[in-house]
Amino acid sequence: MHYDVLVVGRPTCDVIFTGLSNWPEPGRENYASGLKVSAGGAFNFSAAASRLGLSVAFGGLIGNDMWSRFVREQFAGEGVSTEFLHVIDRPLPAVSVALNVDEDRGFITHEAEAEECDCQLTEHVVQMISKVDARHVHIHLVPWLERVAEAAAARGMSLSVDAWGWEPWLKSDGIWKLACLSDVLLMNDAEAMIMTGATNPRGALEQLRELCKCVVIKEGARGAVAVVDGDVIHSSTEPVRVVDATGAGDCFNAGFVYGLLHDLPGAASLALGNLCGGLAVQAVGGYAGCPTEQGLLEAAQARGVDLADRGPVRRP
Repeated sequence: MHYDVLVVGRPTCDVIFTGLSNWPEPGRENYASGLKVSAGGAFNFSAAASRLGLSVAFGGLIGNDMWSRFVREQFAGEGVSTEFLHVIDRPLPAVSVALNVDEDRGFITHEAEAEECDCQLTEHVVQMISKVDARHVHIHLVPWLERVAEAAAARGMSLSVDAWGWEPWLKSDGIWKLACLSDVLLMNDAEAMIMTGATNPRGALEQLRELCKCVVIKEGARGAVAVVDGDVIHSSTEPVRVVDATGAGDCFNAGFVYGLLHDLPGAASLALGNLCGGLAVQAVGGYAGCPTEQGLLEAAQARGVDLADRGPVRRP
């Protein structure tokens, strides 16, 4: 079967608290007005892209613990193929607790056997790419995947990479190597500044533009800035009420990749990313607020986004 997008990464189970008045302090108890348990991590992009009408397969590892079983049950409901999901017959929990305070959020994450899983994931995905018929590969928050990038390039698949916000990784040579192998590098402003040492997103963009032909820096409520084929593009956002920012960047990524795969110019793709991210923050859950393809196109039309060049997704 042909897929528009193969997503590589590790899904998590997200426990999301909303309505907190302040951040937890040692020895004190905070009460949240809202709670939701949702599949997250690499699942967010997968579900968002599927909602936008792209055919999506997920390639990753998952265990047999209660957290993993919950996540596995969510794939079918979002129309994401698990043909390449490798189930390991032992507990392998990957859990993130998200705390939303005002319009910001913080995370506490546990990933069992993280380094060992990354090695297994690399081997699994390299073999899988030799068999899969896909137009595009999206790598989500997983380091040490240079071999995956090389395998995708050898098959003629385009590649997008979502940066991982772990500071030691952003300061390592690995992220630079992976970025150079990608067609699209996606990161937020904090990640971009940590990676480059720049003091502002534009300064970071100037350094990163030499790595690949498309670099996108997400700036939250300020929108996003990108370099696409040498041109610097900025797209602003409409003010919205933020309920839960978990997964907003993943939904942005799905909207942007949707635009690129439909041969839209960089400015239109950036606008679609902003629309998806803006809708995502208005609902609780990493992908709950992401629109359908029809919903996105209607929102884009209302914003005056030029979709005249939109075409079908081409095979590699």
